[in-house]
Amino acid sequence: MKKRKFNITVGTSVGKITVLEIIGNRITDQKYRCHCDDCGRDDFVVSRATLRWRIKYNSKAGCGCIPTRPRREEMPPPRDLTNKKFGELTVKKLLKKDGYRSIYLCECSCTKTKNVSYQLLVNGKTRSCGHLAKQSNSKYGKLAGDLLSSKVDGVSVRQIAQMYSVQQKNNTSGAKGVAVYKRKDGTVRCYRAYIKVNGKQISHSGFATVEEASLERKRLEEEYFEPTLEKVKDRKITKNIDRRVNEYLGR
Repeated sequence: MKKRKFNITVGTSVGKITVLEIIGNRITDQKYRCHCDDCGRDDFVVSRATLRWRIKYNSKAGCGCIPTRPRREEMPPPRDLTNKKFGELTVKKLLKKDGYRSIYLCECSCTKTKNVSYQLLVNGKTRSCGHLAKQSNSKYGKLAGDLLSSKVDGVSVRQIAQMYSVQQKNNTSGAKGVAVYKRKDGTVRCYRAYIKVNGKQISHSGFATVEEASLERKRLEEEYFEPTLEKVKDRKITKNIDRRVNEYLGR
């Protein structure tokens, strides 16, 4: 793909400015004195990089005398948000009146209160007191609530959830918990089954096929994870838990 050439000479017009004079001899250091069609000034100076950017994106702007966005005093007054509902928040009263920067007192569906600005409410960036973010589950199978950092007999329940959720992107064997060893010519030498418990990796290698390594991985799960999962089933969990872990636990 050829680079676009920018031939900037006296008389070049870009949007609402026109080049009147080229300042400087070196092309890379050149600047341009331009005329603005909006206000009529002839002393508007721009750099070569700025003018090339305007030509590339077909800018319609002038020298900046006329703002592209409406001024704050020219914008329509913000509407009253009292008793309006935004997501889980219900606006109760106005705390600070400052146009579009006004602050409202909001009550969440969980009975907690939160001070939110007008813009965050209207734009939908704030929809709760913060409990929605805590309850949302990521694609990596993070647990919520009391299971997030809990351990049973020293085994992290969150770690078990991650092992059963999704396969890692750097997995080359095609099976969870199975690594492949290759020779220099690219052929497979053997497979290794591994499992991680409390930061320590337990592995058995020397399997000829990925199926044998997967069976060994399943045996390691039954040895280290199954007792923990049986004890987790007896717990009373009231908060949101990852769907895939719920299915595995039989809930």
